[in-house]
Amino acid sequence: MISRGLGDEAGTAFALRYLGLVASAQAEYERASTLLEESLALSRRLGMSIDVAHALMYLGDLRLHGHDTERARAFFEESGVLLAQLQNKTVLSYPLRGSPCWRACAGDMPLAVRLCLESLEHNREVGEYQGVAACMVGLPALPRRRRSSGGPCNS
Repeated sequence: MISRGLGDEAGTAFALRYLGLVASAQAEYERASTLLEESLALSRRLGMSIDVAHALMYLGDLRLHGHDTERARAFFEESGVLLAQLQNKTVLSYPLRGSPCWRACAGDMPLAVRLCLESLEHNREVGEYQGVAACMVGLPALPRRRRSSGGPCNS
């Protein structure tokens, strides 16, 4: 990695985060986790709060995909707290969208639906229309997450 070779730790943290997303998109989940965890640790060490929040969001997605709802919850919640402290309402919409998913996976469907609707409204208010669309697609999928064969959160 060029940034690592140049001693650019902030650039390295950024590159690791997006390499983790690429690995996740290619279904290389262990590699994605390793890259994202390294990005998170480096971002924390450097005090880069927004980068910490981003790494946490993507780790939340990864844990949710791996059916680890407790870890997903922890990552999304920590990310949300950081983003609220930074007053970054636009990016805050991302971990808010993750919350209904882990709630549904954990079996709390009424709360999952309520949180999805709140997330939809938040996304609409901040003009995050991709988030609005994600909520509109995600809302009807929540019951399927709970009913999937093999236990919760298999879709």
